[in-house]
Amino acid sequence: MVSMCDHDLYSGLGTPYPNNPNGGEVNGLQATMAAIDFTVANYPTTHVFAHGTSAGSVGVFSVASSFATEGSPLTGIVADSYIITPRILPINEAYAGAPGYPLAGPFDSQDVIDKVGFFLDPELLAYPEARVSDGFTDVPMLFIGGDTDPFCAGNQLPIAEATAAGLNNCDWLFDGLRQVIADQPDSPHQTSIIDGYGHIPTNYVSPANDIVDDFIGEILSTNPPYPFGAN
Repeated sequence: MVSMCDHDLYSGLGTPYPNNPNGGEVNGLQATMAAIDFTVANYPTTHVFAHGTSAGSVGVFSVASSFATEGSPLTGIVADSYIITPRILPINEAYAGAPGYPLAGPFDSQDVIDKVGFFLDPELLAYPEARVSDGFTDVPMLFIGGDTDPFCAGNQLPIAEATAAGLNNCDWLFDGLRQVIADQPDSPHQTSIIDGYGHIPTNYVSPANDIVDDFIGEILSTNPPYPFGAN
């Protein structure tokens, strides 16, 4: 359990903290990885799964991607209820400040991109759809959520892009990722948007619980290596 003290979706890479009167760095990803490094160095560790909810859903993907780059891919991750994708931008633009939408108005997505940097910048192709489309299979990933989640405007009328696809906002947000996973041969990744459920369904009794159990069971059935070696 790590602190979200930088409010950077656990994805900051040590860059200056903009508009902070106390200065400092945006380094939530570094802090999270340091916590995992400390844990595996000091406690008996075999497989390593990471579970992130809401803001942590974004962060757990950043953590998995970064450890894989270092040559220590985690056993698997569960990302519950939020993803960074270009599809979130028109949703934020349409509903920031609207009653029932969690982001207050005025809200500028570009300010968040400028603050956090690499993992939120759509032009750098570090978001989940881009990585999976590029062949990323090092860490099995389960992206899960509910279709009534207010954080993806599941409680709002569909935006034009979602309407054109015949989907509600939450289903449309995840549909790009769903498609690239379906197109990836023998993909270890999964998406599951649960009808009638809201924010972070892995945190309460819901169909998400069995979906997560099955996902972990499938991974362990392949007898994967320990990410940080036997300890």
